[in-house]
Amino acid sequence: MDDCNDSNADIFPGASESCDGVDEDCDSVIDNGLDTDADGVTPCGPDGISGTVDDDCDDDDSSIFPGAEEECDGIDNDCNTIVDDDGLGGTLVCPYVSCAAVIQANPSAPDGLYWLDPDGDGGASPYQIYCLHSVDGGGWEVQAYLRNESQWNTGIFSNFGTVGDTASGFASGSTLQSANSTYTEKIIVYERLIEQGSDLGQQWMVNTRTAGSVTYNGIDSSTGWSYRDSFGAGFSNAGNVCTHDCSSFRGYGMFADSSNGHGYHGTQGGNNGCADGNNICWQSRGLGCNVGSSRCSLLSGAGEGVIYAVR
Repeated sequence: MDDCNDSNADIFPGASESCDGVDEDCDSVIDNGLDTDADGVTPCGPDGISGTVDDDCDDDDSSIFPGAEEECDGIDNDCNTIVDDDGLGGTLVCPYVSCAAVIQANPSAPDGLYWLDPDGDGGASPYQIYCLHSVDGGGWEVQAYLRNESQWNTGIFSNFGTVGDTASGFASGSTLQSANSTYTEKIIVYERLIEQGSDLGQQWMVNTRTAGSVTYNGIDSSTGWSYRDSFGAGFSNAGNVCTHDCSSFRGYGMFADSSNGHGYHGTQGGNNGCADGNNICWQSRGLGCNVGSSRCSLLSGAGEGVIYAVR
């Protein structure tokens, strides 16, 4: 066998292979003999560089390597540094108990559809739900996403099934069937809030209860729409069309500055309580606020809408 690189004294027939992406022993095979568990991936991966995403993160176990099928076993089977992460997306492998459990397991988890199974094996079947992690610490289970003005005055909601203009999976399928979950917080996210002509962008409010409460019940109305949340609060007949200038807008969860005990800059009263980190907050109210031309949440444009979620 010839020396395959006569300019390098470390490369010759019979030399010891090292995990570096180089054929040191001149047998035309790179890094051979270093795949301890014989799963086809070495600890330094195809690029010959240790510490990169294509490395075998456990070369003593042939079932663990980049691209392996993730199992619900508390182990990072696919070497992506996330344990039991296949609850995300369309493949049911290891469902989470809640969206809050998702963000606890992976603080950088993205927004998206996740498989949940709150009551575990033997209970109700797992279901997919949209988890909102990019707002107020994440872990929110989206119950509805209103983003089309027709949703305010047409009977398109049902307790079980696709809800309105779903937009990338928001409130679709079994989202409304989380009957075995209990929540202590709910959030209303205004994707684009207008205050006296000024675009404030995304704003939100959080309502908190000290004890768990019954689950979200659904949205179901033949005329207009009604909403009953995980705290047992129900609101109906909010059937006004939201035009782009919001001259006739009615929405859930907003109070005018002049409303008694519910000022705009954190002076809210009553026992609901809310906080949002931006010193802007709205309390619960059935028919929303007397908007006029001062405040509204737009629904008709791209990136606009109102999200209802719980955790």
